[in-house]
Amino acid sequence: MNTFEVRKEIKNDLRKVLILCKIPYKFQENILESPITQEMFEDYVSRAECEKKSRETGMTYVSQKEAENDAYMAVFLHTRKEKSYCIM
Repeated sequence: MNTFEVRKEIKNDLRKVLILCKIPYKFQENILESPITQEMFEDYVSRAECEKKSRETGMTYVSQKEAENDAYMAVFLHTRKEKSYCIM
């Protein structure tokens, strides 16, 4: 298991992302324990930040890395029934 420090502001959004992706995890305060790599953690944090901004603004946000992945975006937009998005 690897450990990562998580900012309080995105903890709930990160938790939702991890659950959606079926990633095993455990929180101790603001420390995340999970078998993910540092790169995966950064991707999940990026998605959580987009989820937070989307929730706050009512607009759909994606990261630059997500936007560059055509297959990911096709599935993402289809499952959310979205036609447009903003890049963070």
